[in-house]
Amino acid sequence: MIRILPLIVFSFAAFAFSSTYAQTAAPQAPQIQQNVIEHILALQTHCIPGKWETPACLSAMAVSNKDLAAGYAENVQNKQGKPDADTIIQHCAASTAASQQEVPAYAMASAMTECVNAISDMAESTELTPDPTHISLLLTGILCLNGEPQCAALEQGLKNFK
Repeated sequence: MIRILPLIVFSFAAFAFSSTYAQTAAPQAPQIQQNVIEHILALQTHCIPGKWETPACLSAMAVSNKDLAAGYAENVQNKQGKPDADTIIQHCAASTAASQQEVPAYAMASAMTECVNAISDMAESTELTPDPTHISLLLTGILCLNGEPQCAALEQGLKNFK
């Protein structure tokens, strides 16, 4: 089960997700980091529509998760110390395996859930938040791998990103 309540403070809401991805000229629109843009484009190419369980999509998600976990762990280490950063690395490691080998979709969904829960727990205890757009990609992958009804709206948000 995903413990995402603390992640709501990161402005993740499945129904508003398309606005997270839609880059607009609005002055209040958050700036999306270049590495996250590259992950969004990879998911557009390999995961939609409805290709979440394919090896190419699982690999794209694994690369994104590795980048997310490494960046967040670095922030945690800088603020909290190495033991807390290691917790993130340990709990997210399995979610990066599909970049190196074929992994069943159910195993990837489980590993991604463990990773997002670890990040959520760390964010709640330290008040250090991960990149909201990047964590939204992780949550999108989990929801779509699990066949959740929100997936269609999330796919549309990914598709609309330009």
